[in-house]
Amino acid sequence: MPTKFKTVAHRILIKIADPDDIYDTPEALKKLGFKTAHGLGEEQFAKVATDKGTVVAIGPMAWKLPHFGYGSPEWQPWCKVGDEVVFGKYAGKLIKHPDTKEEFMIINDDDIQMVLEKED
Repeated sequence: MPTKFKTVAHRILIKIADPDDIYDTPEALKKLGFKTAHGLGEEQFAKVATDKGTVVAIGPMAWKLPHFGYGSPEWQPWCKVGDEVVFGKYAGKLIKHPDTKEEFMIINDDDIQMVLEKED
């Protein structure tokens, strides 16, 4: 029977981007049509961008602590499944799928540094 990952608690499962597809400068991201998010400017982005990947699964308790604004009318999750995100280089744990050998990172919800959004 194939193995399926189930993300729990406040963890986020991220499919790691191909190393040739990691862009750590604002200029490289702009060429791809991305803009920075969450109020980070280009200079700040260049300092924090470390690793990139695509959100595969989000645990049911992600961002649901009061200090993340949970319970307030304007609260919303920081990202959703399918979003491309930048996360801390030493955040979480690298895991390999036992069947496919694909590499994933399992990180805490607050280790996501930014969501990469396509420009319109």
